[in-house]
Amino acid sequence: MTRVVAVSGAGGFIGAHLTRALAARGDRVLPLMRAGGMLDAPHEPVDAVVHLAFPTSAALRRGAPVEALASAIGATLAAVSRAASAGARHLVIASSGKVYAPPARLPIEENFPLVPTTFLGELKLACERLAGLSARRGTTFGVSALRIFNVYGPGQRDEFIVAHLLAALGRARVPVGELEHGRDYLHVKDVCDAIVTALAHPPAIGEVRAMNVASGRATTPRELARLLETASGRALDLVVDPARLRPGEVVEERACARALTELGWAPRISLAEGLAELARAAR
Repeated sequence: MTRVVAVSGAGGFIGAHLTRALAARGDRVLPLMRAGGMLDAPHEPVDAVVHLAFPTSAALRRGAPVEALASAIGATLAAVSRAASAGARHLVIASSGKVYAPPARLPIEENFPLVPTTFLGELKLACERLAGLSARRGTTFGVSALRIFNVYGPGQRDEFIVAHLLAALGRARVPVGELEHGRDYLHVKDVCDAIVTALAHPPAIGEVRAMNVASGRATTPRELARLLETASGRALDLVVDPARLRPGEVVEERACARALTELGWAPRISLAEGLAELARAAR
């Protein structure tokens, strides 16, 4: 059955891939475009709203935190409003693995404490709670909060580590924040599959469902570099630049995607395969 899905941030990194994935399934996508801090309303009823619009730039969050907060909260309020006004039964919000407290054990599970130590995590948790509050207070939709860990893939800006390393292949002295912090990486196509899976299994009206989007494996920048070197045949000479280290980061993150696994989702693209695909495209 064809669904009508409104997507905020449809022109962004994940949004562009998701739009193609939904269209390939036969769904109809209505982009929700930013207009003066708000989102243009769809001109017809929709089945679901996927909210991806977010100030992803680390430079913006560091240099203009109030502006970043206003942008994140304003866009989330607009997405909630559009879901209600368009009769959507399901709001999917892109949250982050950064919402969790530093884990006492690994992998991170959906019921772990929510005490973020980074500004990104605080912003994402605020948006997640705002959407949940709206759903529980008499609206007509349920919420799926997808706590996405580290995404990579074609079209990503090079402020993110995989794209940064890919752009630096063959250069001397490539700066990175550190070498040994492990992160849980997923190809953007697998992230889009997770969103599609969530859309196919909407929660009850008023229900708020948290779902990790993760591979369960941690990889360090040093290991990323070695994988890219193998895939490309070109060297990466990494050097530590403390100025690139983000405050509040934990040493290792990897998560269990139990809620999505129970719905039949699993990552299909290994990190080695995904990096090899990017290296081939770069050549």
